Amino acid sequence: MESYRFNFRDHNYFAAMAHSGNYYFNDSENQYGEKQLRYVLSPKNANDKWFYATIANGKEYQVNLDQDRHLRVTKVWINVLIKNQGDILGVIGTGIDLADFLKETVSISQKGVHNFFIDRSMAIQLHNDPELIDYMSIAKDVSKRIKVDKLLKNTGDLERLRLAMLELEKSPAQHKTMWVEFEGEKHLLGVAYLPEVGWFDLTLMDTGSLLLVKNKLLIPLIFGTAFLIALIAMGQALRRWVLKPIAALQLSTDKIQSGNYSIEPPYHGGGEIENLSRSFTNMAKRVRDTNFDLENKVRERTDELRRMAEYEQSRNHTLELLAGEGSLAGILESVVLGVERLNPAMVCSILLLSSDRKHLGKAVAPSLPDFYNEAIDGIEIGIGAGSCGTAAFTGERVIVEDIATHPYWAPYKELAARARLGACWSQPILSASGKMLGTFAIYHHEVNSPTKSDIYLIKQSARLISISIERKAAEDEIQTLAFYDSLTALPNRRLLLDRLRQALASSARSGREGALLFIDLDNFKTLNDTLGHDIGDLLLQQVAKRLTSCVREGDTVARLGGDEFVVMLKDLSEQDIGAVAQVEAIGEKIMASLGQFYQLATHEYHSTSSIGITLFNEHERDIEALLKQADIAMYQAKRSGRNALRFFDNKMQNVSGVSS
Repeated sequence: MESYRFNFRDHNYFAAMAHSGNYYFNDSENQYGEKQLRYVLSPKNANDKWFYATIANGKEYQVNLDQDRHLRVTKVWINVLIKNQGDILGVIGTGIDLADFLKETVSISQKGVHNFFIDRSMAIQLHNDPELIDYMSIAKDVSKRIKVDKLLKNTGDLERLRLAMLELEKSPAQHKTMWVEFEGEKHLLGVAYLPEVGWFDLTLMDTGSLLLVKNKLLIPLIFGTAFLIALIAMGQALRRWVLKPIAALQLSTDKIQSGNYSIEPPYHGGGEIENLSRSFTNMAKRVRDTNFDLENKVRERTDELRRMAEYEQSRNHTLELLAGEGSLAGILESVVLGVERLNPAMVCSILLLSSDRKHLGKAVAPSLPDFYNEAIDGIEIGIGAGSCGTAAFTGERVIVEDIATHPYWAPYKELAARARLGACWSQPILSASGKMLGTFAIYHHEVNSPTKSDIYLIKQSARLISISIERKAAEDEIQTLAFYDSLTALPNRRLLLDRLRQALASSARSGREGALLFIDLDNFKTLNDTLGHDIGDLLLQQVAKRLTSCVREGDTVARLGGDEFVVMLKDLSEQDIGAVAQVEAIGEKIMASLGQFYQLATHEYHSTSSIGITLFNEHERDIEALLKQADIAMYQAKRSGRNALRFFDNKMQNVSGVSS
């Protein structure tokens, strides 16, 4: 036995016999070389429960972290059953220094990254903090184990982890990721299953560290598996009558321990020895295949975590723009560029549904050729209108892996070939109520099929775009309600006052005059009373259009309420005479326009208006006083017989050509 001790990394071994209960042990310093029989195991001794639990479990090999009170050592014990034709003779194994084992498995130097292992009962098996390890789990009642809830406090997180573990046991080649709360902050949790030992590898990463993950997850299994192979050879060596065949196997063990898993151990002996040799060969192949699969799995998981972290950063940037004053076009371009940064092979576009709900246009696709964007702008939606036109028509995701052969792209095959597009996956953009808003598409230059993470990415991006569109639409609606009249879409009193303040400041700088025209429709109440408010509203809407057509660009037409309108003119002449002439000309134009017949539904209607005018310049500062002056002048016009305009200042009235 002593010759095999040096085959193990820490140069120690143990052997426990089922029949006698004898426990043999020797360490790297050969302290017990003369007396390797250390003590006799007893089912009544709590410290020996691990042995009887290992026998009862019946698994070929197990890993157990145990504070051995007899030997006064704490190690990671690798237990291998000794069998003879199905009968369990005992347990043999080795102990690995806990500190070294933790260093090689869970001690990750990267800030923000935490790695640990749990078993099927969620008991913590390996952790950088030895106080959190559930020692001798195999011999403990489940309720007394130190479990992962010491680290993850949220019950919802624990339940999702439990469900993920159940799925991974069924599909060990997969891995799971989820967001959890750890130490009061949001972390990304990656979960992988190691069926060889029945443990789950958990890696917690904060969002700032995801891009710096290093490939250290292979070390535990490669490290542990190499020792397990050596242990199996040692366990068979207890059968003293087959020492010679086992010696041949030992040569192969040495090669495997050095990392060479491609050897073919010789089939010596007969019966069980030959079976052992064949099992050894299969195990070496399994280790080789497992290492390869794990390397790919870890690489894929690392890539996915990196992509998720980058997407989260891009998403946060978009939300910051949305919370600020960014334009919708800028926000949508941020989404597109953010996805393209995740995978340079991707080219993305956003198309919005037109107001007639029959066409797609207004492309946000900075990486697509201009000729392509121009060609598809205004494309009519329908089945066969490419990926996007079809998705917008059906409301379903459309995956076209090969544009050149897919019937949906037949009308656009040459256009796509010119733009070097090989695949297009399109996701409908739907509002919270399910209303179609447009499409989000991911293109590839070559034929390409989406992965699960690609599908997740396109769905989440479309949802983010939907939120952005609806949020900006709501902001625009609030802006309209706050500053515009809902009936005529003209600026309301609030916006008029704001623009009047700006006009006064501009007048003070330039010395140019400005004017307010207060307009009231004559006999409007009679129209409302006789024909109804709906007809009255039609008149107000037509008056608003006529007023807008009478003024210059930069002037303001506002509705104060009812049948009262105000026109603000700015940048008039610096001289009173010139300013009066300009205002009078516009006022006469307004009166003439408003005096023409109106077609109100089935009714023809004739209306006149009364207009009061006041001028302002750098000396005027009281906004309400200006409005009051124009209002007074308007009533003077009404008292003069309606269908007239009057200046508030008598001097200006005399300057004008309007008779008083």
